[in-house]
Amino acid sequence: MTRLGYLYEMGRGLAQSDAQAVAWYRMAAEKGDPLGMTNLGSMYAQGRGVPRDDVQAVAWFRKAAEKGDALGMKNPWPDVPERARSATGRRRGPCLAA
Repeated sequence: MTRLGYLYEMGRGLAQSDAQAVAWYRMAAEKGDPLGMTNLGSMYAQGRGVPRDDVQAVAWFRKAAEKGDALGMKNPWPDVPERARSATGRRRGPCLAA
């Protein structure tokens, strides 16, 4: 499922569609796939296929990290925790190392 999401995201062999990529990443993430979780978090961080939502992005990165995904542990969007904090005036979600 994650691979199919990637193909949609990049437009490789399929018409590029962020919405379809998100749908496939979400299916993978909800089934416990850590890479699907990280990719879904990235889509939320960028606002691609979904409205930008830093809190959701951090939540999906954290779930991926808890499953052992190195990219989720690294947090590919290091400004997301800061954006989530500044949106409310307080820290929301986990602080992931950059």
